[in-house]
Amino acid sequence: DDHGSDVTWSMTLKNGGGGDIAGEEHHTGDSAFFLRTGLKEPDARAQYVEDNMLSGWFSTVRVDKDVSFDGDLGGGQVRVKYKAHSDSLARREGHDLVVPLSPSWTFTSALAPLVTRTLPVVLPPQLAPNHQTHTLRITAPPGMKWIETAPGGEVNGGEFGRASLEVRRDPRDARVLVVTR
Repeated sequence: DDHGSDVTWSMTLKNGGGGDIAGEEHHTGDSAFFLRTGLKEPDARAQYVEDNMLSGWFSTVRVDKDVSFDGDLGGGQVRVKYKAHSDSLARREGHDLVVPLSPSWTFTSALAPLVTRTLPVVLPPQLAPNHQTHTLRITAPPGMKWIETAPGGEVNGGEFGRASLEVRRDPRDARVLVVTR
């Protein structure tokens, strides 16, 4: 619990699949250390956020230049806030927009890329132990509504931790879907 990130993205979709992201991230421990290093210079912050925090999720993303960064919250914690636009928050499948709920790469492909493992997988220090929580508040475009959603659930990975996914509709706004992973 001393290392990791809590990320909240408010995503507003447009009819073509593009849209806007308002992000707020709270990092602790090693994760905060990397952000203090990468976001030190105000003029380089937008590029860092684009390259290291969003590009694994969205193939086309542009971060606004005004990135707010508080690198001294106490206890080694940091907070970063930003706004961005992507032309590919969702993809068209027929008349539907499909929103990916995970980055384009997987931990397995990054940590154990071989088809057949001959050596044990050891998590690098920047990944273990830590927590990563992503909350996505996704607003459907005007005139569109959410239909079937992923069922969610939890998977216990033993010594490698656990993963969970919760997908629910916001009771206050039918156009908003809240995903916590």
